Amino acid sequence: MIDIKDIAAEKLQNVVFSKDVFAEGYGLVCFPTQKAKQFAEAIVKALSLDRVSGLNELEEKYFVLVSQLRFSALDWYPERDIESFCERCIYDALAMEEFDIQSRIKAKLLVTPFLLSERDAFKKKLREAMTRNNQTVPSAPIQVAGKTLQSTIQNWFRDYFDKAGTEYVDTVQQAQYFFSSPNFGKLGETEKNKLKDLFRLYEWLKLSSTTLEGVEESIGYINDEGDLIDFQQGVSVRMPMGASKTVSREFEIRPSRVVQSANENSVPAVTPEDLVKKAKGVLLDAYSTEQDLKKKFGDDPVKIKRELVGALKAKDANRTVACLLALARLKRLEDALKQSESWRATVASYAVRKYADQNAGAFVEANPTSPEAVSELLQYLLIDRLEYTEEEAAIVAMELGDIMDGEYNLMAYADEVAGIFAWVEHEVKDGKLVIKME
Repeated sequence: MIDIKDIAAEKLQNVVFSKDVFAEGYGLVCFPTQKAKQFAEAIVKALSLDRVSGLNELEEKYFVLVSQLRFSALDWYPERDIESFCERCIYDALAMEEFDIQSRIKAKLLVTPFLLSERDAFKKKLREAMTRNNQTVPSAPIQVAGKTLQSTIQNWFRDYFDKAGTEYVDTVQQAQYFFSSPNFGKLGETEKNKLKDLFRLYEWLKLSSTTLEGVEESIGYINDEGDLIDFQQGVSVRMPMGASKTVSREFEIRPSRVVQSANENSVPAVTPEDLVKKAKGVLLDAYSTEQDLKKKFGDDPVKIKRELVGALKAKDANRTVACLLALARLKRLEDALKQSESWRATVASYAVRKYADQNAGAFVEANPTSPEAVSELLQYLLIDRLEYTEEEAAIVAMELGDIMDGEYNLMAYADEVAGIFAWVEHEVKDGKLVIKME
């Protein structure tokens, strides 16, 4: 854990210290607290990063980290700072799995005592700031109204306004722009996704908070059939009133996952039925919440991942486990570390602390989809973040392993003799994280 007071220019240039800063910083991006703001601003002050130009390669990397920290922690910044971020550093915080800027701005609007008309004024300031942004979008120069311009966010807005107009642009019209724009077609996938996110955010900010389409709060009523109709940003979501009730599900412990003593005289502490009952006590509410997520998000892994990050931030254990179950069924949980540099850095740092060995972190970085790395991810989320007991967390991991199947079955097991669920332990051997052999 890095003390904010230790963040100084000389130390930030040190290879070992900078590695720790990036690991902890990206961890804060995933699970932002007020420390995310303090962490970001300490780096900015030490390196004078607000000058933007003239940054060396390492300072550029710090600038990316700071941009993501700032937007992940918007709750703790005043409105004038958020306006400045939209003008100076929004690009590196676009199209991220860990959070989306729209939800962070929405949260800021909900927690700030604005009048609805004041919300609209603030949203207008953010739109205007975005159109002044001169950050470079990696691309060849672009053609706008017969002129060759640098590929900056400001000039991309000029192209967008030229082809799509300045009035409200709906999703169909945006899709036409993305499909037909010669400039957009030349971009790489990363740049395309970032600009799509930017323009969608811009159009969302046009919606007035005084209208059903633009108000940030959910507005709901119960219809004649007893269903809850919840309007969220003008979209009607039909939610049966019974959806939150606990659902019934068969939990099964495979024989291959039950450990018995080699001593024939050993007497099991509990029956398999007792183990199943214990597991259901941990998981049943999560199964129910998983069904609610399915109705709300369908099979969209990006939205579920964002819901997961929000649940972790709120320390909502039930919702977190539901998200993990949903991602596992979509075959996306095993790729969680591979697809997110910040998650990978966080779990690698956790493994280094846990095993007191740099090789543990290096293994996670190099083998993010391995059962060992995924196991360490789950232990970090469930035990370290949510404060589950090791047995409760092992129950969740065992169920996730069953869903993911294959080698992931080796993350946790049921010990019939001891009457508990337990994790398969790891150790560092020959520079690798491997199953610990007694």
